[in-house]
Amino acid sequence: GIITDPDGNPLPGVTVSVTSVAIMGPQTYVSTETGAFRFPALPPGTYKLTAEMTGFKTFVRENLIVRVGMTVTVDFAMEVATVEEEVTVTAASPTVDVQSTKIAVVMDGALLKNLPLARDLYDIMTAAPGAISEGATYRRTYVIHGGTVRSNTTAFDGVNMNDPVVMYTITNINFDVMDEVESITAGLPASVGYTDGAYVNIVTKSGGNKFSGGAVAYFQNKSMAQQLWTDEQVTALGVAKPEVSKTWIDGSLTFGGPVMIDKLWFFTNARYIKQERITNFIGPYTDVLGYTHNPYNWTHQEQMGFFKLTGQLGSKIKLMGMFNYTGIYRPMYEEPGARTCFIATRVWDHETGYTGNAVLNYIFDQNTFVDLRFGLVRRWFPIPMQPGDPQDWPRVYDRGSLYGYVTTARFNETYLRKRWQTGAYFTRFQDNLLGGNHEFKGGVEYEDTYGDWDWWRKDNMIWYIDSTNADHWYYDGTAGRVYFYICGPESGSNRIIDRGGRIGAYIQDSATFAERLTVNIGIRFDRSWGWKPAVDKAQAGNPT
Repeated sequence: GIITDPDGNPLPGVTVSVTSVAIMGPQTYVSTETGAFRFPALPPGTYKLTAEMTGFKTFVRENLIVRVGMTVTVDFAMEVATVEEEVTVTAASPTVDVQSTKIAVVMDGALLKNLPLARDLYDIMTAAPGAISEGATYRRTYVIHGGTVRSNTTAFDGVNMNDPVVMYTITNINFDVMDEVESITAGLPASVGYTDGAYVNIVTKSGGNKFSGGAVAYFQNKSMAQQLWTDEQVTALGVAKPEVSKTWIDGSLTFGGPVMIDKLWFFTNARYIKQERITNFIGPYTDVLGYTHNPYNWTHQEQMGFFKLTGQLGSKIKLMGMFNYTGIYRPMYEEPGARTCFIATRVWDHETGYTGNAVLNYIFDQNTFVDLRFGLVRRWFPIPMQPGDPQDWPRVYDRGSLYGYVTTARFNETYLRKRWQTGAYFTRFQDNLLGGNHEFKGGVEYEDTYGDWDWWRKDNMIWYIDSTNADHWYYDGTAGRVYFYICGPESGSNRIIDRGGRIGAYIQDSATFAERLTVNIGIRFDRSWGWKPAVDKAQAGNPT
């Protein structure tokens, strides 16, 4: 903001401070010769601003709300005083960032708590205007303003969380650790990088100078739901009975506080989700190979854990380190449906995700600060065929009946994804340069990525048949159809590995002229490279 005297002249030498439960102790600066003051790199929160100078009444402004990615501008005039007096101004906090040219949606803690969302990151990402879900919730993919599902970037506390191979979000994070979420959908700056869709940054919660915690619990079972159609009506319509949620449990615990007042805070969270459902599979029935298939129930379980430390080393250095864990198990990976047999599904076999981030923030003065960021994320995702699956049998697809895959699943799969990244960034505010006020940003980045996909099956033949035909081994009565999966018979037979690296650098300027016009310009350079080892396997006795 700009501080002036009663005549509108700039007022230098004013001591300005801000306090909040979001920061460790007050921050204080002195207004410049132009009356300007600035508090850089503040975390989201509600602040109180105080301005003091001998000969003037103390100015106090409370309930100033700072959101992620937002510049809050507060200009004011100080009144002359003959005795020590204080003036407390009561006014609504500015809600518009007058220096921003980006189009963004910010969901703060209150909004996250009160919106009827599914308490999931995917629901938040698709809530932004212009976002359309792809519908494949297990991939957490969506498009924004006509882009592709690979056009978006997700970040935790400013550190990239995209899968390095397919560019979807690589891991999940608990709804209850989100402090604010900013979704930039247009007007992306050069600092964002190779994103031409949406850039979604999740700011995680920190502890405080007081111990606090909370618990959230949801429960639902079959007795709380009612099917309005009778079984006879469902049968007459020739459709499957609606899937029934047998039991749903969701419990989350949070706790945080000080290790040292105004020096070191911690915040931790644990969440457990369990959902039991009764499939709407049509059955029992006997397939063309003589197997009998029955309806089945399934259970989906998720665990999430989060831990964060925030430290203040003196008045200039701030440190943050966080660890996030996710784990998922479900007896079948494929979504149960009216035509999906249990033996034709695969196991969602204890997927695990580990994320570690660290950020160091150093403030030189009220006009200059730097950030150092480190991030490591690893995802292990095995999807084996069911233990009782006859993998040495062909996969038979019965096109002539109501039932889909009647014998076995497709194939075994494992995915391993890893991303390691680091970056150094600076921000410099420069007033009264070339007729305007400038916010210069720049940075350099490096990342190393790894992807590993393994898929195998003992018998990779697929038969298409028509069981309504007299000779049901024919697909259309005159010809059969057979094809093969291009995969090996055992793990490692044709494992596909992706390796990648990237270096990047950018510089940008957000220039404001006469407090009316803001222009964002920037330039960015990225160099990426990738390579693959050979994916063929030599035959026994015939090395190549």
